[in-house]
Amino acid sequence: MTFDESLSSERGQPNAFFNEGMRSQRMLSQAAFQLSDIASSKGWKFICHCRQVKAIFSNSEVHFLPKIRNFLTATAKIVGLNHSDIFRPRPASSSPVSPEVLQTKLFGQKIEKKSEIAVVLHLFYVDLWPEIAEQLSSIPEPFDLFVSLPEEQENFRTEIQGNFPNAHIYIAPNRGRDIAPFLEIFQVISPFNYQFLCKLHSKKSTHLSAGENRRQYLFWELLGSEQRVNEILRLMRQNAKIGMVVPKGFLLSGVDIDTFTNRKNLETLASLLNIPLHDYYFEYPAGSMFWCRPSCLEKLAGSGIQTADFPPERGQLNNTLAHAVERIFGLLVMDNGRQLIDTSVFQ
Repeated sequence: MTFDESLSSERGQPNAFFNEGMRSQRMLSQAAFQLSDIASSKGWKFICHCRQVKAIFSNSEVHFLPKIRNFLTATAKIVGLNHSDIFRPRPASSSPVSPEVLQTKLFGQKIEKKSEIAVVLHLFYVDLWPEIAEQLSSIPEPFDLFVSLPEEQENFRTEIQGNFPNAHIYIAPNRGRDIAPFLEIFQVISPFNYQFLCKLHSKKSTHLSAGENRRQYLFWELLGSEQRVNEILRLMRQNAKIGMVVPKGFLLSGVDIDTFTNRKNLETLASLLNIPLHDYYFEYPAGSMFWCRPSCLEKLAGSGIQTADFPPERGQLNNTLAHAVERIFGLLVMDNGRQLIDTSVFQ
């Protein structure tokens, strides 16, 4: 090596250090370390517990005794006596189940693909159906509709099929919010290789004062008009690199305190799916409503995750398997070699 070559090599290290990409990675790693430290601190755990208690007692749809039970369960968790929200993967089944058997199990019959678009809706709040049905009418192309209903609303299937006679209805346990029913349905429809999928749910966010406005905004950004839906589909057809479209303002960074509070479940899930966490340098669809290419989520279909893997419903605000899957959506799109964007591109 000549003197000039040696000098160039020595200079290469500072240049690499001040490279913008390396600088961003270094800053993110530092932020990840600090957030991890905060999330594991007693102070932050106490703050999370206070938020949890507020959500439990402000839920007008839950009676007093269940509220007390949920409060005691949440309190037992924070003092280390209860770990029901921690995700523990089950051993893989040795005998695969045929798609036809899965279809009959979920929907009571075999189903067939009739279009290239699938819409998966979790309708927990059935009183929102007229509003949602109107939004669905904005989709200008044929689509196959899959709806999950809570067990106590099984009779509402006739109302749904009054608007959409070919809708497939899954009666789901109240577990895992909108995420568990979505995974059950996605496992069934994944072999159909839909070109596009729209994931929705009847979000009320009763713990937020502006919860109704948030839901209306999310639906408006994804289905607000025929023009908006056409814009989304056209963009995804023209640009194969786009794997997911999220409502404007709801494409959030993985480097945030709530993600690190949920770190254990997220790391377990990433390991199960065999995808990297990229030092938490990723974005995800907060609120879990989006348009996507189903091929990006293929690993979820073979994950073996079932509704029973999700903790009982206690109005948890974070740190459950459902919150981890919400974030893993973004990592799966990255793992598929594609990108996430939000609807600000249409403004």
